[in-house]
Amino acid sequence: MEAPVVLVTGGTSGIGQSVAELLSASGWRVHVLARSARPSEAPSQGITQWRGDTRRAEDLADVVKAVVGHSGRLNGLVCCAGIAASGPFGQQTAEALDDLLRTNVLGTMLTCQAALEHLKAARGAIVLIGSTLADHPRPLTSAYAATKGALDSFTKALAVEYGPYGVRVNCVRPSMVRTELMLKSGIEPQNYAAALLLRAESYPLRRVGMPEDVARTVRFLLSDESSWTTGSIVDVDGGHSAAGS
Repeated sequence: MEAPVVLVTGGTSGIGQSVAELLSASGWRVHVLARSARPSEAPSQGITQWRGDTRRAEDLADVVKAVVGHSGRLNGLVCCAGIAASGPFGQQTAEALDDLLRTNVLGTMLTCQAALEHLKAARGAIVLIGSTLADHPRPLTSAYAATKGALDSFTKALAVEYGPYGVRVNCVRPSMVRTELMLKSGIEPQNYAAALLLRAESYPLRRVGMPEDVARTVRFLLSDESSWTTGSIVDVDGGHSAAGS
């Protein structure tokens, strides 16, 4: 059997990179899309990189066309591209809010839109990356939590709409995962380290997540082992949601 083909957005760092590497090691033909990617036609360590911006429909159309031209089909899509934001909501500028919404919500929708016809043909699967902040918000995360709440609704609605075509849509929601995302949002490294330690103590499993914790769940939801699972919101959070912490 030919290896299944997957496109991972935001696949050059953090959770997206871990997803891409795990899927590649599991036999998938992996393509990653990121603004910082190094475009290539030949796979590098089993992963082909494409540069593009998920906020631009024309970029997405070009990349999906290139992926299908390169590998012949598209069986899976993982939407990891996103940005974080924290701070008092009343002090966030319209420009910052627009960038957050366009990246986390519009970018995800446009990516799914660009891939759907090929996923219909393959009876494939989509996995979105959300956040437990959608249900368990914390101070200074209002705007970011709102974007992740939108992905919960989008997951369920898209699953209902495209289920008859055999396309499955699910959302994985991590709690705090040790990545560079928060550092890129502007938090001081020492404050981030302190936050990791503090949050770890509040989780039943007494640790924050690692990118590979999320990647393994994504792999399951893409696979035939989850062939009767769609429209699901799956928390991967060390027991955070159960504890309400």
